[in-house]
Amino acid sequence: PGFERFTFKDFVWAHLVISTRCYGIEINGRKVSAMVPLADMFNHEFENFSATWGFCDRTKGFLIEAFKDIQGNTQISVPYGHYSSTRL
Repeated sequence: PGFERFTFKDFVWAHLVISTRCYGIEINGRKVSAMVPLADMFNHEFENFSATWGFCDRTKGFLIEAFKDIQGNTQISVPYGHYSSTRL
């Protein structure tokens, strides 16, 4: 009810905006999708990434953690999963 004001094109746009920016995380043993502002700005790197991401039980929040020194003016890359850039 009430959705008839949206076109199929509107639905596809909204679905793609959400699904391409969500992170799949686990909270309390349950897999969920999370939108994390700014986290979707990190570039994907399948093998040579500089940081990892996930949900932190201690802080109850999303955590992006560098595991090596990152110089200024250098992009921070994270793996989006087990997919190459070509597959994504």
